[in-house]
Amino acid sequence: TSYYLRTLISDTVIDNEGREAFKFIRLVRDDTNAVWEISDVWTTICDEHRLELTEENRRKVKLIFPPKTYTTWDANIYNSLSPMQCIYESIHEPYSVNLLSFDSTIRVEQDNVLNLVSYRRKYEIYANHVGLVKKYFKDLVISNFDTLNITSGSELMYNCIDFGIE
Repeated sequence: TSYYLRTLISDTVIDNEGREAFKFIRLVRDDTNAVWEISDVWTTICDEHRLELTEENRRKVKLIFPPKTYTTWDANIYNSLSPMQCIYESIHEPYSVNLLSFDSTIRVEQDNVLNLVSYRRKYEIYANHVGLVKKYFKDLVISNFDTLNITSGSELMYNCIDFGIE
C-alpha cells in the first residue's frame, strides 16, 4: 500500500496530566490529486528534556534532550508495550532524501535484530527545525537467516517529500 501522509501541529490542549500539549493531526490521501482526509489526531509535548508523542492512546518518548552519543532511553516507558531501547546513532549529520537536503539530523535507532527466524529493523531520522524526515520499520518472520524468504511480517517506510508552513 502506498499513500501520502501529512502531519500538522495545531491547537494546544491540556493532556490527562494537566500539561499543555499540541494536537498532532495526520492527514492522508492516495495520490497527489486527492483531497487530504484526517486519519488521526494525536498529541505531542516537547519540553527541555524530551519529545513525547501520544499515538493511538499510547504515550511514547521519541527524543530526549540534549541528544548525546550513547544515550539510551525506553520509548515505551509510559505505556504497556514491551520496552524499546533507543539510542542516538548519529547526531548533527547531514542527510538527503527525495532531493531535500538537511544540514543537521539525528538518527534514533530503535531495533536491529537479524537471527535465524526474525529480521527487525527500526529507526527514525529527524531534521533540525523540520521534524521526522524518515521512518523505517521492518518486522519480519524469516527462514534460515534469509531476509528474502519471508513467512510473515510488516514493513513501513516514510520519506519526506516536502515540508514547511502552508
